[in-house]
Amino acid sequence: MIEGRYISAISVTEPDSGSDIGSLKTRMEDKEDFFTVNGSKVFTTNAGYADFYTLLAKDESGLTAMLFDKELIDTNGPRRFEINDLGRKMGINTTTSGELVFSDFHIPKDYVIGQRGKGMKIVLDGFELGRIVIAAQAIGSMLYGYEKAAKYRKMPSRRYSTDCPVKAGRKNAGKTESKLY
Repeated sequence: MIEGRYISAISVTEPDSGSDIGSLKTRMEDKEDFFTVNGSKVFTTNAGYADFYTLLAKDESGLTAMLFDKELIDTNGPRRFEINDLGRKMGINTTTSGELVFSDFHIPKDYVIGQRGKGMKIVLDGFELGRIVIAAQAIGSMLYGYEKAAKYRKMPSRRYSTDCPVKAGRKNAGKTESKLY
């Protein structure tokens, strides 16, 4: 994955629970040597393109994180795993998002990540790093916008009258510049 040869996805968010991990409804049922998973996940980044998926499901022991790949999807067959396109997003459009639907999907017990019932900690630890990355993206976008505005401020203005808010913004931009740095 580090070398960019594999694409991953994480499936946590649900249609009725949103990002409230404690109220997830996707269930896993313990069978002899596998779990049967039923439910759906939305806003799964890289749905349909991922080489492997991390899934969070619930049973009497709590939330469990599991990892499965394309081969397991093929083994289960089309009736047990479905991917629905969510269409175009408003925000970051460099990746796709989809809905994953599980109908008696079989996952071997040795595909559990960590300990059964301890999946919330595993997922939240991963989210912590993700939030730092999102914050860095936001700061980078803000600085890019600021630099474009500063460059625009230095351009000679011949098209606007003196009462134009854009021109007034140029006069006050120096105050903002000193606060950012």
